[in-house]
Order: sequence, then structure tokens, then C-alpha cells
Amino acid sequence: QKIKAEGFSIQGRIRFAYTDSHGEITIRTVILTATYPSDSPEYVVGYCELRKEERTFRIKGIQDAIDMQQEDHIADVGRWLFDRKS
Repeated sequence: QKIKAEGFSIQGRIRFAYTDSHGEITIRTVILTATYPSDSPEYVVGYCELRKEERTFRIKGIQDAIDMQQEDHIADVGRWLFDRKS
């Protein structure tokens, strides 16, 4: 699997505004499981509470992210993810 080969596992729960490839904006709450590639994360994978399934999100499409455990704004999502790799 691509994530296992190129990424890393992460844990956490975040809420964010997400802009998809069609320009649609939705508010998502996601229980994180992985991000890839490991050297410079571009995608995050997790269980999306809105869609009720595992989804992959482009980090560039994430805005106004909040760490739900710390109840704190995430200024740099890529760095925040990298800091949480297991």
C-alpha cells in the first residue's frame, strides 16, 4: 500500500474547512490514521465523520484547522502532521 511504503502513521482528530478539486468547501472532522509522503506530507488519510468512511485529503485543501484534542488552531497543517508521526 502506498501509505505504508511512503508515509507514516499518525493519530489525532482535527476539524477543518476543506476545498476539494471542484472548489466545493465543506467542514470536516477527521480521525487521522496516516499521511504521505513521509519527507514532506502532501496528503492526510483518516476516518471522515461527515462521509462516514476513510478518506484522503490534500493538505493544500485544508484551511482553518483545529486540533480537537487540544482545542487549538493549527497554523501549519503539514508541520503539525509531521510533528505527530509515530
